[in-house]
Amino acid sequence: MIKPREHGGILPPRLALHGQLCQVDQALRDAPLCRARIQPFQSPPEGRHVLSPVLPHSPDLADVFRAFPQTVEPLLNYHDILLRGPSPLSVAQRELIAAFVSGLNACEFCLGAHTIIAETFGVPPKLIEQMVSDLDSAPIEPDFRVVLDLVRKLTLTPAHVREADRAAVRKAGWSEQALHDAVAVTALFNFMNRLVDGMGVKTSPAIQAAQRERHQQAEAPSSQPYQDYGRRIGVIDD
Repeated sequence: MIKPREHGGILPPRLALHGQLCQVDQALRDAPLCRARIQPFQSPPEGRHVLSPVLPHSPDLADVFRAFPQTVEPLLNYHDILLRGPSPLSVAQRELIAAFVSGLNACEFCLGAHTIIAETFGVPPKLIEQMVSDLDSAPIEPDFRVVLDLVRKLTLTPAHVREADRAAVRKAGWSEQALHDAVAVTALFNFMNRLVDGMGVKTSPAIQAAQRERHQQAEAPSSQPYQDYGRRIGVIDD
C-alpha cells in the first residue's frame, strides 16, 4: 500500500475523491445563490387577495360574452357557418343535434334555446325530449337515426367511437360532408355546454319565453343569427 507523505504525498483514490467532493461542496456554499436568504411568504394586502366577480350571481350567456368578449366574434361566426351554411344536413337537423347534445349533457340553457330554434324550423314539439329519454323509440327516420347514434356515442363515450360508427353513417347514404358536419355540431355543443355550465349560466321560463318570442317574431330566417345576437348584445360591432 502506498503511504501518504506529510508534504506532497500521494493520497489513495478514495480519499482523493472525498477531498474533491468537499471542495465542490464548499464552492457551492460560497456561491451567491446559496448565500441568498429565502424571503418568507407574505400575504397580499388586505382586500386584494380575493378578486371581485365580474358576473352577476345568475348570469345570462350575454353577461359572459360581454365580460369576456375576446373570442366571441369568431365563435359566433363559426356557429353561423356550421349551423346556417351549406350542408347535406338541414338547418332543422343541425339545430336538432345541438339540442340533443345539450339534453344528453343536461345543459338546460342550451337545451331550451336550441329546442326552441329547432321547433321554429319544423322539428315537432316534444321530439327532442323523447330523443333524450329514449332515442331508440323516438320517431326518427332510420337514416338520420344512424347519425344520431354517432352523436350520442360521441357525446357520452367519445373514446369508444370506432370506424364502424362512421361506416354506418356512410352506409345509411350520408356523405363525408354530412359526417363531418354532424361531428362538428356535436363537438361545438359539447364545448358550449361546458362553457355555459362552467360559468353558471341558467335558464328560466321567462328567458325561454323571450327566446321563443324573438324567434317567432323574426320576419325571415337570418343567415347570420348568431352574429346578429352578438351585435344585439353589443359584443360585435357592425
